[in-house]
Amino acid sequence: MKTTSSFACLFLAVCLSTSFGQGLLTPPGSPAPTMKTLDQLDAKLEKRTPISSLPYNLNTSGSYYLTTNLLTTAGYISVNANNVTIDLNGFTMDGLTTGSFGIVVFSGNNLTVRNGVIRGINGGGVGVDGRSIACHFENVQEINDAGTGFWCGPGSSFVNCGFYGNQDQAIVGDVGTLVKNCIFVSNGIPFSVGTGSLITGCTFFTNTGSLQLDPGVTVSDCSLVGNTTTHISGSDGDQILNCLIRYGAFSGISLNNGCTVKNCIIEKNAQTGITCGNHCVIEDNQVVSNSFDGISAGSASVILNNLASANGIGNTTVAGIHTSGNGSRIEANQTRNNGGYGIRSDGGAGADVIIRNTAGANGFLNYQPSTGATFGTIQNPSSMTNTLGNIVF
Repeated sequence: MKTTSSFACLFLAVCLSTSFGQGLLTPPGSPAPTMKTLDQLDAKLEKRTPISSLPYNLNTSGSYYLTTNLLTTAGYISVNANNVTIDLNGFTMDGLTTGSFGIVVFSGNNLTVRNGVIRGINGGGVGVDGRSIACHFENVQEINDAGTGFWCGPGSSFVNCGFYGNQDQAIVGDVGTLVKNCIFVSNGIPFSVGTGSLITGCTFFTNTGSLQLDPGVTVSDCSLVGNTTTHISGSDGDQILNCLIRYGAFSGISLNNGCTVKNCIIEKNAQTGITCGNHCVIEDNQVVSNSFDGISAGSASVILNNLASANGIGNTTVAGIHTSGNGSRIEANQTRNNGGYGIRSDGGAGADVIIRNTAGANGFLNYQPSTGATFGTIQNPSSMTNTLGNIVF
């Protein structure tokens, strides 16, 4: 009984202590607001200006956006400010085939246009007065324009854009233009760009004009199929890398001097697969079933480790590899089943170094010349004594 009495006293003491230790229970007052108002949040966001009708004169730097589809038959957006962004906001600027322009930049620098469609413009989608201003396009489609689509200055860029059915040039760029992950379908000339430009990750299908490259342009990781003229027409110092080039109505690639063509598949074009001038590097390409020469080069070029087969079927004057000058190195290529020659050097014996190649079943001759001080003697692989020798099989 003593134990039960002691426990009851202890329990009472704890309850009393807990009850009197809580302090005042009266609320201090009404709760104060802790969330920010919409005006306070909006003050921290980018301020954008709506464009709901044309013509529209844009004279202040900043960000603008369309609120509806606009007809450029009523006019265009004129830009006279630096650092302007125009968000088409998913809407279309439509010229109905007669509108003169979509956007014209008269002064300023650094225009960005994104997220919408420019269609049916008679004069041009976006034009820069004097082509002196850099423009940047992201996720823009240009459709059925009659004039030059986008006419921009040095350092312009086109990323994730589409160009469809434009009658003239889809893009006229200047030096240092970037065209990335864009698609060009059924245009006139897809574009012409200046020195130092980069074209990468793009698709070109059934266009009626060539890619027109100034000197020192790189085209990489692109697909060109079914275009109705020479797919790529270039100048000196251009690079064509990792491209697929098929079913052209003329040649695959036509370049000048000092160019590089590497790791490309070039097949079933109606004329020559690759044409280069002097001092070119043509390496690791698959050049198959073109109607004229597979590879044609001038003087002092390196033609290395290519497959050049089944070109010029039925034409005994063409070759898998054909050089017209002297001083080239033709090495480690395979040429088979071409209509005329496997390897043909027009400079004659001693003009080019021809070593470590394999050739066979070509319509006229496997090698021309097939002897000389710079020609690796034809040998049987099972009994080769000279590792620089050429092979017929």
